[in-house]
Amino acid sequence: MKKIIYLSFLALCGASFGQNIPFRHLGSPFNQTNVDLVWAAPTNNLPRELWVYRAWPASVSTDTISNLVALGSFTDRDRKKSPDNPHLISYADPTDKRGLLINTDWAFIHYSDADANDMHVTNGVPGKQQAFEMATTWLPKLGVDSRQLYRNPQGATIKVYGGPDTVFFYAREGKGSALATNICMYDVTFKRALDGVEISGGSARGGCTVEFGHHARISSIIVSWRNYKRDKLYSVPTPEILLKWIREGKAVWYSPDFDVFDWSSIKKIVITKITPYYYSDAYGMNDNPQNWASPFAELEAKIEINQTNAIFYLDCPIIGETKP
Repeated sequence: MKKIIYLSFLALCGASFGQNIPFRHLGSPFNQTNVDLVWAAPTNNLPRELWVYRAWPASVSTDTISNLVALGSFTDRDRKKSPDNPHLISYADPTDKRGLLINTDWAFIHYSDADANDMHVTNGVPGKQQAFEMATTWLPKLGVDSRQLYRNPQGATIKVYGGPDTVFFYAREGKGSALATNICMYDVTFKRALDGVEISGGSARGGCTVEFGHHARISSIIVSWRNYKRDKLYSVPTPEILLKWIREGKAVWYSPDFDVFDWSSIKKIVITKITPYYYSDAYGMNDNPQNWASPFAELEAKIEINQTNAIFYLDCPIIGETKP
């Protein structure tokens, strides 16, 4: 029987950006240094060098703010004062069912409408194509540069994540009540890319999500579009160096399926695929936010446990030497 296990590890390379990536909250130290590691992943499509990006002060246009204020039907009375943060713009209607938060320094937007998010109401919830078309029309209204959206590796089509939000609940209380299934929402997520490399994680780390509820009303919008600029160029290490870092125990691991794993049963780890990503902080994630975006790689691997093959996913920074 095959099991899916997710393993994330941080190679503590010499570059300061790699050393400061806060992966510690993603897992536990990986100290299995005696495992037989084998590299079998093609690298012909892997970039030979990648940039580290610095975040600079951003801005949100007055047109974007006006579009969102109109969407929520907010008035001047609904605006909340934020004397301690000049970059913060917030609105809330008198019922607190609609809200808008904008941090102009991060180019972060969060709009919500609780009335449009009702698991009991499914009338007019858009399907896949309709939701995509409506979300796409909102991209320029939100200040999202579609040229920086992640696209399918096989073509120029923008890659879209998300789908219907299905809710299971009992329609009525009491014995014999039937279990109801409602599709009460459809969300469309666009991921941001730097130099064509996708930013990992949800749209709060880099990208845009638009959720539609009943009667095609927008129930939520999240945009994270920090002002990233190229800072330093690094070479991508060879597979031999990546394997060396793992063998030195410079790693952390986690598994959504297992709190404890019997590493002594692993005979071999064979890395079969490598995909580059960028790590970017999310707004409000911690008190000392990162002001940069750094590349790392996701490695897909198979392991041998007795007579069974299992699959790992490994996250590894790929910062090598700086380029002149």
